[in-house]
Amino acid sequence: LKDPDFEGFKALYDGCGGLVRIVDLAPELADSKEFVEKASKLCTVSVAHTDSDYDHAKAAIDAGVTHLTHLYNAMPGINHRNPGVIPAAVENGKVRAEIICDGQHIHPSAVRLAFTMFGGENMILVSDSGRCAGMPEGSKFELGGQDAWLRGGVARLADGTIACSAAN
Repeated sequence: LKDPDFEGFKALYDGCGGLVRIVDLAPELADSKEFVEKASKLCTVSVAHTDSDYDHAKAAIDAGVTHLTHLYNAMPGINHRNPGVIPAAVENGKVRAEIICDGQHIHPSAVRLAFTMFGGENMILVSDSGRCAGMPEGSKFELGGQDAWLRGGVARLADGTIACSAAN
């Protein structure tokens, strides 16, 4: 994770011959709007792992964000006084939302709510499967430099946070 840095991103983008198709950012970080304006001309820009409020999210969406990574996860919930990212995206009507449908990350009623809010044409189902998919119960594995375990069919970090999906 790093702060938005278009020059660094552009060097990576050019260095791989334009193979980058999506980049995630947290709209509350400094220089996000400018990053989105430039990067959205090259690839899809998505909101992910954010504490963004509604105003920052709306500014990023107005600047060119068209995607939400892992809807609900690592982003503020919907609150009637502090609406956050999700209502800003729904209001736009063109933002697509990924949702992890592994039976662990999201309650079925929240999945149905997402489809109601975004419409089926703007929903993307993802597994978020990690290297633990297919491993036996109790397996320990590494995820992004952190130890994780597969217990009860759920991959978790040491603090109990869901690490990734074990769905295969």
